[in-house]
Amino acid sequence: MTKYKIKELFNVEKGSLQSSKNVAGSYNFITASTEWKTHESYTHECEALIFAMGAAGSLGRTHYVNDKFIASDLCFILTPRDEFKDRIELKLYYHYFNFNKEEIVKATATGTSKKAINLTNFSNHEIDYIENQIEALAKIETVLPSVKKLSTIIDRNTFLLEKMVGNILDEATKGNIVAQHPDDVKASVLLETIKNEKQRLVDEKVLKKEKSLPAIKESEKPLKLPVGWEWVRLGEITSLLGGYAFKSNSYVESSKNQVIRLGNVKNYNLILDEKQVFVSDQTAEKVESFKIREGDILLTMTGTKGKRDYFYTCLVDKEDTKKKNLYLNQRVGCLRTFNSVISKYLNFILKSNIILRTVFERETGTANQGNLGAEAIRSVLIPLPPLEEQRRIVAKIERLMNYCDGLTEEINNAKLDSDNIMKSVLQEVFLTQTSVEKG
Repeated sequence: MTKYKIKELFNVEKGSLQSSKNVAGSYNFITASTEWKTHESYTHECEALIFAMGAAGSLGRTHYVNDKFIASDLCFILTPRDEFKDRIELKLYYHYFNFNKEEIVKATATGTSKKAINLTNFSNHEIDYIENQIEALAKIETVLPSVKKLSTIIDRNTFLLEKMVGNILDEATKGNIVAQHPDDVKASVLLETIKNEKQRLVDEKVLKKEKSLPAIKESEKPLKLPVGWEWVRLGEITSLLGGYAFKSNSYVESSKNQVIRLGNVKNYNLILDEKQVFVSDQTAEKVESFKIREGDILLTMTGTKGKRDYFYTCLVDKEDTKKKNLYLNQRVGCLRTFNSVISKYLNFILKSNIILRTVFERETGTANQGNLGAEAIRSVLIPLPPLEEQRRIVAKIERLMNYCDGLTEEINNAKLDSDNIMKSVLQEVFLTQTSVEKG
């Protein structure tokens, strides 16, 4: 199999449209994302490949298009050079680029925290010129309908599972997931206990005095609660700690003191091995008040405006704090409660659609960046059940979530099987030809 530089087989040009300047319209706007958008005008009407060169999470993803389109400025547009126009099957090279994505990115990307691929590196990278392209594409397209059908089923099951999890949390928020017991101590008593405890800690100068929260209006309440429950503001039952603005020059190569940034916090999971950043013992001593404890609920306060890709929440457990000291970075919030049961309850309820709707009504920010301020978070309405009912709710949700985890594993296994089917065919097409030629 002959090797060619990409620029010898393809014309390579950079896309022209910034996503922030997109105006929805009738033509394809192709970005690095899996989902295409639309735009009011187009720059190309042809068959082409669109290669993501500047979007870190999607770097190397390739799209095939044969229509009117405009491409993102974070992508390259590839069309066959005149001398190869009748010898290149672009649909085949769509599969080729995606199959070899990791190798291409590794060989051509530059940068550390934010990788990108420049035009020169990409254009000079060598790829295979595949013989018998029509036969090779036919072999791939033979299995595509079966793989796509399986993929559709997997996507549908994933959607249904996500909907089921959402329904579980919404029903818990409404008070429908476990029975109410008339002998449970009412939430109003629990709320008074929490207020007294917070005041004691303020008096002892363990906590700073917080701003008063506005009274709850009837018009704010999204639903009627069971008897014994109370609507409360999140700041009434927690203390919200903001993160520290660590300077990049304070980071060290390694230490026992890790800074927790936005990328470390996902729903349910604190990912400690994701883009680790550390500070020295001396720096850690200065920011002791920002140290994360077992039982804290971490949350992300910044993301993309309108996309709800933040306000992720996770509960810090003993394993998270066992090996390292963890410190809050800016735009990562920490909700600290006064009871482990309340922490576990909030960790679930804060993910319900009912609560998230009210949270994102408070979103501020620029055209692209969405933010949630500390006072907006403290003001979020939360349904507070009696403490014993919270225990029952948490236990029931955990049982249901274990069941959902089993379904998730089955879906992931099915997806792996589907991916392996496609991968084996692509290996046969792209790798067998190489080995035959070498032999």
